[in-house]
Amino acid sequence: MHSVDWPDKGTYSIILAKYVKTVTKRYGKDSHVVFDGYPDYPTTKGLEHTRRIKRTSLEMKFTVNMECSTKQNEFLANPKNKSQFIEQLAQKLKEANISTIVAEEDADTEVVGRAIDVPKIQSGRPIVVVGQDTDLFVLLLGLPQCQNVQLFFHKPTGTPSTYDIRKIREEIGDMKDVMLFFHAITGCDTTSSLFGKGKINAYKLLSMSNDLRTTALQFYKTPADKNILKEVGEAFLLKLYGCTKSTNLNESLENLVCCKNVIEIQI
Repeated sequence: MHSVDWPDKGTYSIILAKYVKTVTKRYGKDSHVVFDGYPDYPTTKGLEHTRRIKRTSLEMKFTVNMECSTKQNEFLANPKNKSQFIEQLAQKLKEANISTIVAEEDADTEVVGRAIDVPKIQSGRPIVVVGQDTDLFVLLLGLPQCQNVQLFFHKPTGTPSTYDIRKIREEIGDMKDVMLFFHAITGCDTTSSLFGKGKINAYKLLSMSNDLRTTALQFYKTPADKNILKEVGEAFLLKLYGCTKSTNLNESLENLVCCKNVIEIQI
């Protein structure tokens, strides 16, 4: 939504036409466009969107022939405005014979589902997924359904970059099997990041430990035992923070508090 610059003056119809022209010119009419959905009910991703907002406009009720008098960033920062605009844009794209979907909520799984759709794979053409969401990139690396598809991920913002998914999966080896676990437990749109431990620390730990990777596969089982998942998650976090003398997080915290009290007494 932010990859197309809005003109300083013009109607919403002109802005919508600019998006259609951009999609057609950059990616061709055989592109598949998938939008995030912005439902009225609260969602975890919706809370993340709200957290990122710095400045927003009021809700706008507009028609395509109205003059746009609001700055692009402020207009799109309002979820209701964005949802209304996406509805209008999806219609314009469909009128231009461009396949378009508006997801119910977050579109990442819908995008990947389109990318690995069997009819397109059989065409023999490589599939290029265009996006800037890290979650989308991780899904392409971590889902086993992507292993036999000639997939590329293109990030158009900042310094444009294109990544060969099949090649990266080969390079990271067994890490691809636990990529979804790794990304979720270290922080993504729906989970908090870990204090003092970035993704690099966790990646190195998992990549060097066959036992931890094997244990992490418990998260991929359906149905999963919640008690086992709790033990697996705790084991990974304890290992990540170097808590070799503890068997669970509560015990580790107790040891940490007791150690702090001893230090304060000595001082």
